[in-house]
Amino acid sequence: MTDKTDPVEQDVDAIAEGVQQEDSVEELKSRLAKAEADAAKHRNIRKTVERERDELKAKTKTSVDEDYKSLWQQENERNNKLLSHAKGNAIGSALVARLTKSGIRPEALEAAVKLVDQNLIEWDLDSGVDERSITAAVAKHKSECAFMYESKVAKTEPRQPADGSATNANEIKRSDFDKLNPLEKADRMRKGFKLID
Repeated sequence: MTDKTDPVEQDVDAIAEGVQQEDSVEELKSRLAKAEADAAKHRNIRKTVERERDELKAKTKTSVDEDYKSLWQQENERNNKLLSHAKGNAIGSALVARLTKSGIRPEALEAAVKLVDQNLIEWDLDSGVDERSITAAVAKHKSECAFMYESKVAKTEPRQPADGSATNANEIKRSDFDKLNPLEKADRMRKGFKLID
């Protein structure tokens, strides 16, 4: 054996000497066949593992995409519900204010809010309810349902009949008399008005 300083060459030489001395050609061929069989087995295992890994990645990616899509749909539906609820509240409160200003009877207010055509009213998330559209919707409702805006006929009292012929024309309530100015009070006293409680 030659004296070499490179350890790799020394190892190769030691292996070569060991192979030459101990192993025969048939033994080496059987080892080679066994090594090739093991290599083929490990290649098959590696391919199977890689295929399973790729399938798992594909399933995971598809699953994540489907989860994201379903979550997005749920959030979108929730946001649409909240938006329609906010729109309904804004339109409802604006209608109540506008109907009250237009002179609707108080007992007809709730029914009028439901009867107004809300498709005529424009609403935007940023600017809110459009005043012109709500005015137009209330005007349309007022023309269609004028009876909701009429004032009630005063109750008929024996002292003040609906036809205007009073039975006691010279009577006045003390609270009404106290509201008069001094000249009117004197005039009523001259005419013979009686104070009633």
